[in-house]
Amino acid sequence: MRRTPIMAVIVGILIGIVQVILGLRLLFKLFGANEAAPFVQFVLSLSEPLLYPFRSIFPMVDVGRFELELSTLVAIIVYGIAGYFLRRLFMIGHTKRDRDVVIRERDTTRGL
Repeated sequence: MRRTPIMAVIVGILIGIVQVILGLRLLFKLFGANEAAPFVQFVLSLSEPLLYPFRSIFPMVDVGRFELELSTLVAIIVYGIAGYFLRRLFMIGHTKRDRDVVIRERDTTRGL
Protein backbone atom coordinates (compact mmCIF):
# COMPACT_ATOMS: atom_id res chain seq x y z
CA MET A 1 0.00 0.00 0.00
CA ARG A 2 1.35 3.41 -0.97
CA ARG A 3 1.48 6.15 1.65
CA THR A 4 0.70 9.67 0.56
CA PRO A 5 2.90 12.41 2.07
CA ILE A 6 1.08 14.45 4.73
CA MET A 7 1.70 17.75 2.90
CA ALA A 8 0.02 16.41 -0.24
CA VAL A 9 -2.99 15.41 1.86
CA ILE A 10 -3.13 18.83 3.55
CA VAL A 11 -2.93 20.63 0.19
CA GLY A 12 -5.70 18.42 -1.18
CA ILE A 13 -7.95 19.17 1.80
CA LEU A 14 -7.29 22.93 1.66
CA ILE A 15 -7.92 23.14 -2.08
CA GLY A 16 -11.10 21.11 -1.61
CA ILE A 17 -12.34 23.55 1.06
CA VAL A 18 -11.48 26.55 -1.16
CA GLN A 19 -13.34 25.02 -4.09
CA VAL A 20 -16.42 24.25 -1.98
CA ILE A 21 -16.53 27.83 -0.69
CA LEU A 22 -16.15 29.23 -4.20
CA GLY A 23 -18.68 26.75 -5.57
CA LEU A 24 -21.24 27.84 -2.98
CA ARG A 25 -20.56 31.48 -3.87
CA LEU A 26 -21.06 30.67 -7.55
CA LEU A 27 -24.41 29.01 -6.82
CA PHE A 28 -25.57 31.77 -4.48
CA LYS A 29 -24.75 34.47 -7.03
CA LEU A 30 -26.17 32.45 -9.93
CA PHE A 31 -29.54 31.85 -8.28
CA GLY A 32 -29.76 35.22 -6.54
CA ALA A 33 -29.61 34.01 -2.94
CA ASN A 34 -30.68 36.47 -0.27
CA GLU A 35 -27.45 38.25 0.72
CA ALA A 36 -28.99 39.22 4.05
CA ALA A 37 -29.11 35.57 5.16
CA PRO A 38 -26.34 34.83 7.69
CA PHE A 39 -24.98 31.73 5.93
CA VAL A 40 -24.87 33.50 2.56
CA GLN A 41 -23.07 36.46 4.18
CA PHE A 42 -20.60 34.04 5.78
CA VAL A 43 -19.80 32.29 2.49
CA LEU A 44 -19.52 35.58 0.58
CA SER A 45 -17.18 37.06 3.19
CA LEU A 46 -15.00 33.92 3.20
CA SER A 47 -14.77 33.85 -0.57
CA GLU A 48 -14.00 37.54 -1.05
CA PRO A 49 -10.22 37.30 -0.33
CA LEU A 50 -9.98 34.19 -2.50
CA LEU A 51 -11.47 36.10 -5.45
CA TYR A 52 -9.32 39.20 -5.07
CA PRO A 53 -6.73 38.18 -7.74
CA PHE A 54 -9.51 37.32 -10.21
CA ARG A 55 -11.93 40.17 -9.52
CA SER A 56 -11.29 42.37 -12.57
CA ILE A 57 -10.68 39.63 -15.14
CA PHE A 58 -14.28 39.01 -16.21
CA PRO A 59 -17.50 40.94 -15.74
CA MET A 60 -20.71 39.56 -14.29
CA VAL A 61 -22.74 37.91 -17.07
CA ASP A 62 -26.54 38.02 -17.11
CA VAL A 63 -28.06 34.73 -18.24
CA GLY A 64 -31.75 35.46 -18.36
CA ARG A 65 -32.75 36.16 -14.77
CA PHE A 66 -29.54 34.58 -13.44
CA GLU A 67 -26.16 36.23 -12.89
CA LEU A 68 -23.05 34.19 -13.66
CA GLU A 69 -19.89 35.38 -11.95
CA LEU A 70 -17.19 34.23 -14.37
CA SER A 71 -14.36 35.34 -12.10
CA THR A 72 -15.52 32.79 -9.52
CA LEU A 73 -15.58 30.06 -12.14
CA VAL A 74 -12.05 30.97 -13.27
CA ALA A 75 -10.88 31.01 -9.63
CA ILE A 76 -12.24 27.50 -9.05
CA ILE A 77 -10.37 26.23 -12.10
CA VAL A 78 -7.10 28.03 -11.28
CA TYR A 79 -7.10 26.90 -7.64
CA GLY A 80 -7.80 23.35 -8.79
CA ILE A 81 -4.89 23.37 -11.24
CA ALA A 82 -2.56 24.97 -8.68
CA GLY A 83 -3.59 22.37 -6.10
CA TYR A 84 -2.95 19.56 -8.55
CA PHE A 85 0.59 20.76 -9.24
CA LEU A 86 1.32 21.40 -5.56
CA ARG A 87 0.20 17.87 -4.71
CA ARG A 88 2.38 16.47 -7.49
CA LEU A 89 5.31 18.47 -6.14
CA PHE A 90 4.89 16.94 -2.69
CA MET A 91 4.53 13.48 -4.23
CA ILE A 92 8.00 13.59 -5.82
CA GLY A 93 9.97 10.66 -4.49
CA HIS A 94 6.85 8.78 -3.38
CA THR A 95 5.68 7.36 -6.67
CA LYS A 96 5.76 3.68 -7.58
CA ARG A 97 8.53 4.06 -10.13
CA ASP A 98 10.86 5.66 -7.57
CA ARG A 99 10.71 2.70 -5.19
CA ASP A 100 13.42 0.08 -4.98
CA VAL A 101 12.89 -2.64 -7.52
CA VAL A 102 14.03 -6.18 -7.01
CA ILE A 103 15.54 -7.60 -10.15
CA ARG A 104 15.62 -11.36 -10.50
CA GLU A 105 18.68 -12.80 -12.11
CA ARG A 106 18.09 -15.41 -14.70
CA ASP A 107 19.46 -18.81 -13.79
CA THR A 108 22.00 -19.51 -16.52
CA THR A 109 23.11 -22.91 -15.17
CA ARG A 110 19.96 -24.62 -16.35
CA GLY A 111 19.75 -25.59 -19.92
CA LEU A 112 23.49 -25.92 -20.54
